[in-house]
Amino acid sequence: MNIQIQEMHLHEVGNAVDFILNIFDQCVANSFSEEGSNEFRKYTNNKAMLERFSSGALFFTAKISGKLVGIAEIRNYRHLGLLFVDPDFQKQGIGKVLIDKIVFECVKHGRGSVITVNSSLNALDFYQKMGFIVQDEEKVMNGIRFIPMSLLIHEKNSNLGL
Repeated sequence: MNIQIQEMHLHEVGNAVDFILNIFDQCVANSFSEEGSNEFRKYTNNKAMLERFSSGALFFTAKISGKLVGIAEIRNYRHLGLLFVDPDFQKQGIGKVLIDKIVFECVKHGRGSVITVNSSLNALDFYQKMGFIVQDEEKVMNGIRFIPMSLLIHEKNSNLGL
């Protein structure tokens, strides 16, 4: 399987929002309260994503034969804001390739030694397999349930050949 990872372009934001919300509805929304789902939609709409895009957040897409199968966002080279993989393509290495790209960009830009993420409950095992460590107990903020996690970047560098 040939996975192409590319930095997302501004004109792709609308498709990215649709992709993320579709997967959110399929896989994550059932673990959120109505308040949490509404809050997530405020964070993941065209306007909010365009604002983050314009303020320097980096978005990376994963495509197979031109089909969008994954997306990740890193803010300030320190916080993984979004990571979604099409359910039909999960457990095929796409999430790992996106994490590796994020780590590579953080190292390339010399922006810190730790990446944080607020993991949804259903993504906890994935992040632990990627080397993220739970930093605190489950939290709820504005109805969104998450587990704070972090990754020491230098532990991943050997996997990237950096």
